[in-house]
Amino acid sequence: MAQSGRRISNPPPTPKVETTPEPTPTPQPKEDIKPEYSIIVVSNVRSSMNSNSTFRNPENAYSWVLERLRSSSHLEVRYGGESNMKKATEIAKNSTESYVLLVELSEDNFAGPTMGNSTV
Repeated sequence: MAQSGRRISNPPPTPKVETTPEPTPTPQPKEDIKPEYSIIVVSNVRSSMNSNSTFRNPENAYSWVLERLRSSSHLEVRYGGESNMKKATEIAKNSTESYVLLVELSEDNFAGPTMGNSTV
């Protein structure tokens, strides 16, 4: 209830405290990590899979491998194209500074329809 004749006293204003912004840490430059290994990825996926394959999107298998390998800063990864074992071996013999990784997919024709019958 309000009483007549009395004023509500206002509290004294609080002094503004000036805050000094905290200095942001200077980001240290990242060291340039030189890749330790060079890998050439070649694939033999399309020719090794038939049209009745149970493996989803077999044509993308090599790109999944490339993506995963490229996530490492210790690897220099490049795609060497479609190839077979013979061509991959030739590339490896001619390459003195790189390893060659052949990505192949094959199906186990003797596995039942409910089994995961694709192998990498």
